[in-house]
Amino acid sequence: MSTVFKVLTFAAFLIPATALATPEYSRRTGKECNYCHPPNNFHLNEAGKYYKDHGKSLRGYVPSNGATKAAPPKNPPVGK
Repeated sequence: MSTVFKVLTFAAFLIPATALATPEYSRRTGKECNYCHPPNNFHLNEAGKYYKDHGKSLRGYVPSNGATKAAPPKNPPVGK
């Protein structure tokens, strides 16, 4: 086995996996990032796992009772 191959193989294990989520997903689905991700976290919640497992689609997704839902709008309208 060549030294170059060994070095490249070793280096591949040092490079962390990059996040695959992008703002494009938010634009495509019309959902805020926190619909699929907990606040300040890159992990997936129930909706995010569904999106990933169903070909990057939320079609048919029904949140279970108590599932994380999208945050309220940043500037909610003032009540009457």
